[in-house]
Amino acid sequence: MTITVGRKAETNQLNVAYDGQPGRAYGAVGSVPNTVSRSHFRLDPDGKGGYRLTSLNPNNQTLVNGVRVSSANVRPGDRIEMGSGRFVFDWKALGANTNHTGGVSVVSGGGLNIKPLEAVWENYQSERMKIQIRQGRLNAVGRLTGVLSMVGTVFAVMDHSHGSSTRLIFLVIAIVAAAAVSAVTFINASKVPQKVAALDKQFQMTYVCPNPACRCFMGNQPYHVLAQRPACPYCKTRYATK
Repeated sequence: MTITVGRKAETNQLNVAYDGQPGRAYGAVGSVPNTVSRSHFRLDPDGKGGYRLTSLNPNNQTLVNGVRVSSANVRPGDRIEMGSGRFVFDWKALGANTNHTGGVSVVSGGGLNIKPLEAVWENYQSERMKIQIRQGRLNAVGRLTGVLSMVGTVFAVMDHSHGSSTRLIFLVIAIVAAAAVSAVTFINASKVPQKVAALDKQFQMTYVCPNPACRCFMGNQPYHVLAQRPACPYCKTRYATK
């Protein structure tokens, strides 16, 4: 999720937009000076409760805790100032737009809906299982081929009822089969860790608190365990599952 923060030109209010969608205004009309750009800076969640702030224009003045930056790691509570007038960004603007971020909703009675995280968890477990099954099958084929190659080699060496050319053919087949399986196993050995790492990274970016001001990774706890929690352990936002 990418959050773009700037000034709503029509009303001079703070404008917060998610993933390129039309933004929503926050604060009083006329509260944001013209020195704040329409697209002033971007926030990218880091999965640990913080964000990577990136200024969207070299001419934009963006200060974090009093220091002008073009990019910086920030967390809710850090003081972010925008423009030469040093308009102070209000972190509450993120929470005020929670109802309107992709996949996040507030259910009746209050509380953020974490039901979409169930599909994230199930998909992660399914993909992990597929990788394990493929690896298991390849290992089984490798063991079987190794046995057949050994049998073929022994037959080629010990069987004197056939000519030398026949024994040679058996030996070549055994060697080629062993080499082919070894090559496939070697290639797969490098690909599997990459697939697992990519899957884990995607999971850690999506199995997160739905509060845009938090976005902390919920860990490897199953969804049914997470659903029993009354609130996020990091930002304390109340959860709901219906």
